[in-house]
Amino acid sequence: MESLHLALGQYERGDLEGTGDCLPRGALLFRHQEPSQRRCVGHAITDSEALEAERGNCTRAEEQLTRCDAAMRRLRDGTAPKKEVLFHDQLAALQQQNAAQLEGLEARVTAA
Repeated sequence: MESLHLALGQYERGDLEGTGDCLPRGALLFRHQEPSQRRCVGHAITDSEALEAERGNCTRAEEQLTRCDAAMRRLRDGTAPKKEVLFHDQLAALQQQNAAQLEGLEARVTAA
């Protein structure tokens, strides 16, 4: 999982292949918040704050889906930048590795 976070960070910064065509800041939907951005545990959120946050999340999710659809289209068409192809290949390899590890874990758990 750590290697996936590193790959995502490199891709977002444009560090892969030196192409510099990185994702816009905040492009990743699920991103860790800085401690200063987190709400205090005792802070009661109002309905309007919750609604505003939900609308913002929906907007970001729609933007992310649009970017993902465009990226998949470029990958299928063969027009994706080299860095995007490399990132997709790394992500696919990590997903295969994680699936294999989960299968191994499941086999050990069911055998016990």
